[in-house]
Amino acid sequence: LGLGSLVTTPALFAAYTATVRRGRGPPALKPEVALWPGVVSGLLWGPGQLLSVHATEYLGMSVGFPLTQTCIFVNALWGVLFFREADPGDRAFLARFLASA
Repeated sequence: LGLGSLVTTPALFAAYTATVRRGRGPPALKPEVALWPGVVSGLLWGPGQLLSVHATEYLGMSVGFPLTQTCIFVNALWGVLFFREADPGDRAFLARFLASA
């Protein structure tokens, strides 16, 4: 985990710097659009994180921890089906989605 961050962070910074130097500039920030979805997301995440600790305590690591990780799958489905971030009928997308599981 630490080594991945050590490699990824400088790579992302280099990509961002290269984009800015090409004259494209940083992406436009729209805090008025992102504020409330971010607040609601945080309000949902906080209790969920707290309760996942309790679930793992009572159910044990072998059952509780995998159950807490199902949020990744739920979020992926939410993004595809509700926000239309990808076409679920696309075979390449389906292959990548199944490979990531």
